[in-house]
Amino acid sequence: MCVATYARVFAKSWTAPKAWEFVAGLLASPGYSVLESAPRHRDVAAEVIAETPHLSGDILHHAHTAMLMREHGVKTIMTNDLGFHRFRFLEVVELGDFTGRFAH
Repeated sequence: MCVATYARVFAKSWTAPKAWEFVAGLLASPGYSVLESAPRHRDVAAEVIAETPHLSGDILHHAHTAMLMREHGVKTIMTNDLGFHRFRFLEVVELGDFTGRFAH
C-alpha cells in the first residue's frame, strides 16, 4: 500500500481506501497466502543481516521481506524496486514501466 499511494512513484497514486480494496481482493483469493515468521525466523534473520552489508533505515523493510522469502523458500521477487538487488539469494525480476496500466 505504501508504494501504491506514493505520488513520487505513480503520477496518479491510489488513495489508501483504493489500495486497501486491492489488498483485500488479494487476501480473499484462494491462491494467495501471506508469508509470516516461522520457527526459523530468528536464525534466517541473523544470516541475512550477517551477509548483507549496510542494512539501515528504510532498507530494513526490504530486508524483512527478503528474510521471510528465504525462510519460506521463495527465491524470486517481481518488482521494480532496485533495493532488492542487494539480497544476493533473491532473483529480482523487474516488471518494466507499468505507469498508467492500472485503473486508479
